[in-house]
Amino acid sequence: MYKCINLDKKGRCAHYNKFEDIVSYQFPNDNAFYPCHKCYEAIHHHHTDNK
Repeated sequence: MYKCINLDKKGRCAHYNKFEDIVSYQFPNDNAFYPCHKCYEAIHHHHTDNK
């Protein structure tokens, strides 16, 4: 499962949407994939250690 905010056809989100921003992350204790830590934080309403 892929979760994010405003996902485009290439997998870019509202936070990182440049040409080269096509990645996915899986965070501990979550089976879903996210395009960035900001999407994860927004969906789960908390902050990661990434800055």
